[in-house]
Amino acid sequence: MPATARLSEFPKTAADQARWWEKHILEVPDGLPPDAPAGTVPRPEFAPERNSPAQRERAKAAEPTATGHAMTAGGIKQRRRRYQRTVRLALDTSRPAKRDVTRGKDPLRSRLIGLIDSMSTDNLNVRGIWTKLLDDHDHSVSYASVRYHLKHRQDREARPEDEAAQPDLSRTP
Repeated sequence: MPATARLSEFPKTAADQARWWEKHILEVPDGLPPDAPAGTVPRPEFAPERNSPAQRERAKAAEPTATGHAMTAGGIKQRRRRYQRTVRLALDTSRPAKRDVTRGKDPLRSRLIGLIDSMSTDNLNVRGIWTKLLDDHDHSVSYASVRYHLKHRQDREARPEDEAAQPDLSRTP
């Protein structure tokens, strides 16, 4: 699996099954399993110079079927394409690591609030603050939480502290 894969987030049986399928799927394009030592030649039925991708997929479908995992060449082709799309997406997309979310609590803890407030006085915009939190300070926080905090802090600063001094506009003359 690519280094970006997060198999540890899945149940062990699902992760083991994904690794098992991966070995089979990766042998189809170039004829070699992923753990083949350097200098290994592909088996005759998987040699790319002798067999088309469809022929290699048919040969690969026969292997899992022989071990009790019924599979067709079309199924192998579909899994191989899905694997290639998924790996490409994982490599092309930068995503923060999965984090535990505590519902019902402020995602910005007090130490983060102080850090965010100090960064906002350094004339950083929301994206700059969020990026620094992720990259420089290694805090995983959503962009929306940072934006929400800064917007509401700005609203609180714009509002006068003493509302009693404000005229009561709810009464009609």
